[in-house]
Amino acid sequence: MTLEATGPESLRLSFKIPHQLEFFPPGLRFSVRFRGEFDLLHDWTELDTSEWDPHMPEYQAELDGLVPYALYDVQIRLLSAKVCTAN
Repeated sequence: MTLEATGPESLRLSFKIPHQLEFFPPGLRFSVRFRGEFDLLHDWTELDTSEWDPHMPEYQAELDGLVPYALYDVQIRLLSAKVCTAN
């Protein structure tokens, strides 16, 4: 996973699927979320990944509306595309 500054309040998140999972037959779904050290409620902001292709080897997303010079936690979870995430 890499994060690259694209502006004073935004970052580009890039990550690759581990080689062992690149050809996972059902494909992968993702949960990507982040929170900053100055978020008073310590709530996570979750990205909408519902339209991401489950068979790509590499992904990118923009994290916008960030506070300059703040530390951020970013989490990426991988799930089988066959898993129902509604429950």
